[in-house]
Amino acid sequence: MKNILIFILLLGLLYGLSTLNKGRSPIEIISGNKTEKITLSGLEGINYSIVDIPGEVMVYLETDKYKNVPSNKKIVRYFAGTGCPYGDTFAKAIQPLANSLEYTSKYYFNREKVISYKKFKDRKSAQIAMDFERLCKEFCIINPEKSQIFRISGVGFEEAVKLPVIVEQLKNW
Repeated sequence: MKNILIFILLLGLLYGLSTLNKGRSPIEIISGNKTEKITLSGLEGINYSIVDIPGEVMVYLETDKYKNVPSNKKIVRYFAGTGCPYGDTFAKAIQPLANSLEYTSKYYFNREKVISYKKFKDRKSAQIAMDFERLCKEFCIINPEKSQIFRISGVGFEEAVKLPVIVEQLKNW
């Protein structure tokens, strides 16, 4: 009995290890009743996801936060500035992309300072802005046409180095 239990535990462990580092490509994006597959490669070890943007958050983005950004451009939002440990690395990784006509024709690059203050007209507006901050996390790419966000949690040096790969792969998303 003890040998069978050990065998089952080892089998479970081997299965777990075999699926551990296979990457997350292709990923399925489920929006409403439509499922879309996007193949992303070279992002092993990065905690990323693509999620739908709730309607009221989308309205906030279109009418307030990014109202001057053309709707056909994806928005690359990242933090940089005083007190941001990965800010310089992000800025160095994104700068060549932000200066490239190939990428600026498809993306709007939005570098935000870590510390910023904004007044809201009411509590609901503040809550919607906070909902967006939770969706975006430390780095995100917003696709207004699909009302979706590609986001990374736990941003660090490894993620910053892979930004050009991420932006390139999401060009036609």
